[in-house]
Amino acid sequence: MNFIFGKTKITVSFLLAAGLCAAALLPGRLLPLLFVAVAVHEGGHFIWLILQKKKVEHIMLSLTGVRVRLQNGTKMSESGELLLNLCGPAANLLLGGTVLVCSRSVQSMRIAAVNFAIAAATLLPLGESDGAMITDILLERCLVRLPERERKWLRQGIGAVLVMCLLAAGGAFG
Repeated sequence: MNFIFGKTKITVSFLLAAGLCAAALLPGRLLPLLFVAVAVHEGGHFIWLILQKKKVEHIMLSLTGVRVRLQNGTKMSESGELLLNLCGPAANLLLGGTVLVCSRSVQSMRIAAVNFAIAAATLLPLGESDGAMITDILLERCLVRLPERERKWLRQGIGAVLVMCLLAAGGAFG
């Protein structure tokens, strides 16, 4: 599904649209919190783009995330890309921490937990997440440029190790 907002073309994948419709049918309070946390996350990215005075030509939303194409094929520097990918999780961590400092109610703890979960999930270097982009940039800075295939395997290995560490920290292994 495509539509225009101002001068920006927005594309929403069919699977995302269908998933959002199905999710809207779920009972409970978690779904609105999740929508707000995702909006805060993406807002963090867009605030960085605004501060950098970058004009967005096309926004593509899918189940694997949001991809943005800048106007006139503009490219960001490596540092700009790194900070752009860090701004989404940072916005979630900032909101979650602020809510916890301001209140200790059950609802505020839910808000904080959802925001912390979104930040942690997007920082994992899996798929085309923020964490995958951050890992690629850091690997290129720290190592000799690896071929795409080896970089992908290394990134997936790092992601698998991090997932196992999170599971172990949560007591999943006894």
